[in-house]
Amino acid sequence: MRRGAQPLFFGALVAALAVSGCGSGSDTSAAPDGDQPSSAEQQEQGLRDVDPCQLLTPEEAAEFGFSGEGYDETLVDTDPACGFDGGPFGATFTVSRENTVETYGQGDNWARFDRIEIDGRAAARAVDESASSSGDFCTVMFDAGGGAITIDVSEFRNPENVDPCDFAQQIAEVIAPRMPR
Repeated sequence: MRRGAQPLFFGALVAALAVSGCGSGSDTSAAPDGDQPSSAEQQEQGLRDVDPCQLLTPEEAAEFGFSGEGYDETLVDTDPACGFDGGPFGATFTVSRENTVETYGQGDNWARFDRIEIDGRAAARAVDESASSSGDFCTVMFDAGGGAITIDVSEFRNPENVDPCDFAQQIAEVIAPRMPR
């Protein structure tokens, strides 16, 4: 591209993206105080800088009954994970940079895979075949930043007989609005 044409091309590209909203249908402008990146900036970053141990604030973690800070449970570098204990369930939050709800749904390991929507995003409530008979394990996932966030819960102590999928979905509904689209 000719050197003089570059500013014109990039200016037109930026204008086209601003008018189209990048096809997301959401506000792509930065917050007035400048602290929060715009939706377009978040999408560009994807989930690269999302720490699964920071998905809930300490106050939110306590509200869900988790005790103490989360601990690293990463098994694959592209899927950092964090575990929490306490409350009716233990939980593992995973940030998958390469899989989406769609790709997870194509797996043959699910006894149940119910597609839902969380915060206007593709999401699912799923039970792995290996856990289907016990009824005390559930995964809730939602698309974020070109990948997915998964919340796996397993019964820790559950005297109120709380449904593990309901519990995981409540957590997802708190986290999802803060995640990049």
